[in-house]
Amino acid sequence: MTRDASGGPPSPCGTPLIRLGHGRYALVETALPQQTRVVAPAQTLGRADIALIGCVKTKAGYPMPARDLYLSPLFLRRREYAEQQAYRCYILSAEHALVPPETVLAPYDTALADQTSEYRRAWGQWVLAKLVRAEGSLRGRIVEVHAGDEYSRPIAHLLEQAGATVRRPLAGLTLGEQLAWYDQQPKDLVPTQARPVETQPSVVPSTSQAVVAALLRYGREHQAERADAPPRFTPDPDANTLVLTDPFAFLLAVLFDQGIPAERAWQAPYELRRRLGHLDPAGIVADPKGVRAAVAQQPALHRYVNNMSVWVVAAAGLVVDRYGSDAGLVWSGEPRAADLAARLRTLPGIGQKKAAMAVEILAREVPRGLRTRPQVG
Repeated sequence: MTRDASGGPPSPCGTPLIRLGHGRYALVETALPQQTRVVAPAQTLGRADIALIGCVKTKAGYPMPARDLYLSPLFLRRREYAEQQAYRCYILSAEHALVPPETVLAPYDTALADQTSEYRRAWGQWVLAKLVRAEGSLRGRIVEVHAGDEYSRPIAHLLEQAGATVRRPLAGLTLGEQLAWYDQQPKDLVPTQARPVETQPSVVPSTSQAVVAALLRYGREHQAERADAPPRFTPDPDANTLVLTDPFAFLLAVLFDQGIPAERAWQAPYELRRRLGHLDPAGIVADPKGVRAAVAQQPALHRYVNNMSVWVVAAAGLVVDRYGSDAGLVWSGEPRAADLAARLRTLPGIGQKKAAMAVEILAREVPRGLRTRPQVG
């Protein structure tokens, strides 16, 4: 038997073996030739009218513009390439579909690969609807997709049916090959203005028209609805008014928003005030047993009575000691989102996700009743 020169197992027929990979060998005369992957350089592709870049799992811990929220080396290279080589770019988000880079998003955990096929199909139609709304006609335009298969497959055929030319220059490449591809691209092609496109409207596939129309209609109605109405955290109007006008009640609602339905969490401060007779931080600190009894009273305000009672008292103590019993000072001075998130995380029971949620609500939803909104950025 003949042993392969690279240390492979002996061949029973005396013919040398060639190692193809871990545990994989072939006879010399039947071994497949090594194939070199050829990737077209950016200058041969020409600029895209629109670049769509896929989101990634690694994110900042607080709300940020979408272009800055995602932190992985792959996303950073995708973004740099898209901003230099395409006239316009958008981010493909498993949670929000299509997102302009400047849109502020809170961190989220949704991954498209974890969703059902029905979700991915609806998600693809949602992306198309938002892109048509933002860009108008896609006919004759070049759309370049820089995302994994789970993001590309639900949208590629829809974009083509709408008249776009779809390019995926990195399809089939490994992570390392993608990073190397981006590093090899020229860095001096900065688009100035989008090229003219025909004004003929895009043809949205007939199978998607009803979904697209419903999504767009919902967006218009929801936007108009929110323009004149305060945010609605709970069906109880009195409880809703309390968290919108009392900063300490707002903080307690954020604290309670864990492991129970959101509507119940945001009603909890109102019910706690009813049971205690007040929501004075100093009074809460002075009566920890009374607080526990109020939280535990049936129906209990939370499933974790012991933890929540301790957190409420501890949060009240921090508000008394650090902010002079005025919870509104937590977000005073128009802090940046990162700074406010850091302040919120000093409160017992408020971690990264709760802090991010609170910052987003304060920045985008809550009226001046809570006095100060943080600056997002």
